[in-house]
Order: sequence, then structure tokens, then C-alpha cells
Amino acid sequence: MVGNMQIHLATLKRLEDGFYRDYQVDIDHGSPSLELLDVLYRAYTDALMRFSHCYVFRFRVRIPNKQRQQEGTILNQWFYRLCHYRRNDNLNVIWKREVVQSGSISYRITLFLDASNYPPIINELKVRKRLAKDIKHSWAKTTQIHKQDANELCIFLNQPLFILNKSDEDYQFQRGYLFYVLSRQAHSNMAVTNASSTLGAFISKSRSRKQNNRKRK
Repeated sequence: MVGNMQIHLATLKRLEDGFYRDYQVDIDHGSPSLELLDVLYRAYTDALMRFSHCYVFRFRVRIPNKQRQQEGTILNQWFYRLCHYRRNDNLNVIWKREVVQSGSISYRITLFLDASNYPPIINELKVRKRLAKDIKHSWAKTTQIHKQDANELCIFLNQPLFILNKSDEDYQFQRGYLFYVLSRQAHSNMAVTNASSTLGAFISKSRSRKQNNRKRK
């Protein structure tokens, strides 16, 4: 009991200094929640253990105002539909729920795409465009809105894919940098009563290399 308390206090002290486990976290733009960091760390570690080489794609989706009561169901159905659209890919997703003063609900999504079966040199723009297209179409289908309206509900960062590859010399730095960026999603201005409804993860069924073997354009 005393030992656990000492470990907890030591963890909080390191967090005050901007560190959580073996990662640096952002403490300049808010106060991190230990509960949310625990969830983020597990989801992030799962993705990196599953994929030694992956592309990371970040975006935001908004729940239509008339469907707020079904947000949990919508998010789950959307992910399974996206997996159907990307049936030859392995995916991990980390999501963060956010609510603004107007009551509008959105989710920040960090998608990890298994890159092990992609060619060494890819057309990064084509991969991003295809991902954005599948995300918008699956979100429109799930929420039963027009595809044109999905452009307002799906917001994509104007950034290239973030690449994590264990064989790269700067892998440890890149891994730490991405966690630092994502740690901002663990900021909280109030006590977190239910971390599992604020931040979480989805994991697709694993596709073998044999199943996954097809030409990339």
C-alpha cells in the first residue's frame, strides 16, 4: 500500500517535470491528466508493438448535432465500416472526444496504418487522398448524411503522413515526438471522471501478408 503510494507520488512528480514513463509530454499548453495519459500510453504502445512500420494520419470528425445521443454507436459503426473500406489494411485508431461550448461533439482521430506491405517508395499524396476519401465516405454512410456534407464534418490536417519505422535511425526520436504531440489530447481542465469515455482506441482484425498482397497504384 505504502509502496504503491510512493510510486504514484513519484509519477506525479515526474509529470510535473514534463515526463511520463519513458516519454516527454507537453505541459506548456495545459495540465495533463494522469488517467488520460495512462489510456493514451496503452493505446500508443499497442499500435507501435503491432506495427514496426506505419503511416500516421491525423484528422477530426464531428457528430451531426441531431445525432449526439448516438455518438458512441456512430463512432463504433464508423470504424467497422472504415475497416470494410480498407479491408486489405491493418489499422489502429486512437480517438479523443471533445465538446465545445455550443454542445457540438467531435473526435480527434489518430490513425495508424500498417505500412509493412506497401512499397518502400510510395506516392504519399495518393495515400493521403485515398484515406481522406474512405474516411469521408464511411462517415457519410454511418451518419446517413450527403457526401457533400461530410466535407464539413471531416477535417483533415494539411500535413504529410507521419512515418514511424523501427529500421530508421531516428525512430526513437520520431516515436517520442509523436507521443509528445498526442499528449496534448490528455490535457484536462477538470477532474476526469471517466477516462474511457474521453479517450480510447480501436484495433482492426489482423490481415496476414498473404491476404494483404496486392498491387499498389
